[in-house]
Amino acid sequence: MQDVLLVGQFADFIAERWRTGYQHTYPITRHRAWNSWRARHGGQNLPWSCESLSQAAQHWCWTSAGGKFSFADLAQGLQNAIATGDESLAGQLCHDIYGWGGVALKPADRSRTWVRQASQKGELTKALRDAVSLLSPDSALPLDRFNDHDLLMTSATTKLYAAATAAGNVAIYDGRVGAGLGLLARQFLEVRRIDRVPDVLHFLWGPPRTAAQARARTRDPSTACHAFRQLPNGARSHRIRAELSRRTNVLFQAVTDRLGQRQTPVTFLELERALFMIGYCVR
Repeated sequence: MQDVLLVGQFADFIAERWRTGYQHTYPITRHRAWNSWRARHGGQNLPWSCESLSQAAQHWCWTSAGGKFSFADLAQGLQNAIATGDESLAGQLCHDIYGWGGVALKPADRSRTWVRQASQKGELTKALRDAVSLLSPDSALPLDRFNDHDLLMTSATTKLYAAATAAGNVAIYDGRVGAGLGLLARQFLEVRRIDRVPDVLHFLWGPPRTAAQARARTRDPSTACHAFRQLPNGARSHRIRAELSRRTNVLFQAVTDRLGQRQTPVTFLELERALFMIGYCVR
């Protein structure tokens, strides 16, 4: 009961900062992922910033954002393939989503192999449906099927599950989203003067790709009082990541419900993009 109350209070904290009252900024690099941000500022390499969580979502930047197909296009195609049971098309769209996300690009990557093998066995569309059902915020079923051979849960496959949900109630949970959630959770706990991180608000983060950023711990929202662990890898990590995903979906459902009551409709995708941008640097 205490956990439910705490999640509700955290959802209020996020909802109150959706339209106004949340400032965040950090320096950017010259990577092409920031092209859309630079375009807003006449080509200048100005620090990224937002003054609300909704503005963070509006300022979403991603390398593949200007690609041939948007995430919405790929998601709609995958949902259609699942509905018709088209294993070949579903497999191709999963690989396209990996390309959009810049993940699982090597032929031998475990997440890519999983898609190929499941499609060849005629099991991919069912696996995607099952994963979405288990990760949905209204599910209380065990998550034991998320393991290294049944349903994979990685920074790559989380994008497939988010795309596969017609209801739009499964978000992408990767290292940056986890970092953003961790930062917000820490700020919420600081405001309430809670000097520890309750399990229900313990969102795990993933390290950046560059060595310099890793040394600076740009994705680690921890302080002396509030410690957040790093996302694990390996065979045992799939269930942990699935638990984090469903916990996030429960939270997002609470936030969207609260904002909906205020006549401010918000999608899981918008929430995820806001956190993705905040999570680039939480220092």
